[in-house]
Amino acid sequence: MPEERSYPSLWKHGAALAAVVMLATACGGDGGEGGGEGGDTAGDTVSQEPLAGEGFLAMDCGMGVINAYRFSDQDGSLLAQHSYNPTNTTATEEPRQGSARAPEGEFTTTLPNCDITEYKEGDINWPASRNLHHQLAGLFIPETSQLLVTLDEQANGAQVTTIGAMASDGTVEALLPAGGGSGFSDTLGQYSPRYNHNDGRVYYLEKVPGSGEGTVKSLDPASGDVQEIGSCTECDRIILDPHSGHIYTTTFLPSTDSEELQDASLGSDNYDFVRYFSSPEGTVSGHAIPEGWFMFVRARKWSSDSGLLLPTARKTDEAIVPQEGWSNRSIEQYEEDASEGELPLANRNPLFMVGEYELMLDDDLFTVVGLDPETLDLIDEPVRSIIQGGDRTNTTPVLSSDGTKVLFRSTSQDGSSGWYSVPVDGSAEPTEIGAVAPEYSAVFPIYW
Repeated sequence: MPEERSYPSLWKHGAALAAVVMLATACGGDGGEGGGEGGDTAGDTVSQEPLAGEGFLAMDCGMGVINAYRFSDQDGSLLAQHSYNPTNTTATEEPRQGSARAPEGEFTTTLPNCDITEYKEGDINWPASRNLHHQLAGLFIPETSQLLVTLDEQANGAQVTTIGAMASDGTVEALLPAGGGSGFSDTLGQYSPRYNHNDGRVYYLEKVPGSGEGTVKSLDPASGDVQEIGSCTECDRIILDPHSGHIYTTTFLPSTDSEELQDASLGSDNYDFVRYFSSPEGTVSGHAIPEGWFMFVRARKWSSDSGLLLPTARKTDEAIVPQEGWSNRSIEQYEEDASEGELPLANRNPLFMVGEYELMLDDDLFTVVGLDPETLDLIDEPVRSIIQGGDRTNTTPVLSSDGTKVLFRSTSQDGSSGWYSVPVDGSAEPTEIGAVAPEYSAVFPIYW
């Protein structure tokens, strides 16, 4: 069940560095200011600063390396950068988390999947929920500047998968006690760790490899306290909403073949194209599922009795089957006859909620649509546009922690880009934070 590629580690008792060290660069960038060759340079200083602090978190990934950044939300300058390259990982001697330990024996490190590329076919845009960029905020523990990973250990002759944390110096620690594999029976593994910025806990999925059922648990990495959140079916990973703290369980579809992806969208049991969302306060939650030329948007109200764990979106081979307590409305995704006029919400897909009953879409104007407060049905006509107009391309927005602003990347027609912020109520023009340097062309914000 690894989400991406795995790399064998150096043995914890001190094997020689035999592998060639890859340059810690991202796809399309050169690693920025953190790539100095030595000495007390500005880049070295930046690379030692923690990911926690003022500003906003961002990342990029590619070529088997994940880079994390902290930028100033005042002028866009780089404040911290950490690169995570799993080719030469070593077991930690001094865990950064209070309850952590060194991995058992020889181990393998697996980086989380961080692909945010959307699949498009003709006039249809299938929104991949494998990763929405703002949901990747849970990949990092900012206070210790660690990336959450999965580890394969050898315990009593059996391979055991568990969750761990990796520092940019290559040291890795396991976050849970060592497993008790027997070598004769299936052993529970832990997968898909996600950090909750609100409560400081790490949420993860526990299940027997290959089974359809699992249990979502949470861990306090400082004390080692573990709590059970709830059970799930057909779950391979979790998605954690960074504001409400709601947890969605879903499957993982590794295929990149366009025909298979389209078939999966049109009526199979794969949910890789589902988008999940919650109101910032957590009072409303929902998901959007593509089905043919439509995007079905479903929502329901949440109460404290519901718990943090929310059900995975479901559909049959034929059509959407509404569940009890859920609304069920659609956005038409494709205009067969342009002469009939533009459809109000065509080819726009939900990103996240900016209010209790307000859902923001992924167009350049950040269109906001409403949900009826009583029925939670989607209202056809947009409520407003957060950005009033212009000829710029606006992408990868994230909601501020207090829910009042959206931070995003905007690119002009000449190709120059900058970080901007704008009030969610659309009451003011976007304000430029700072320019995006060419070496950060692949970087996207994840938490602010």
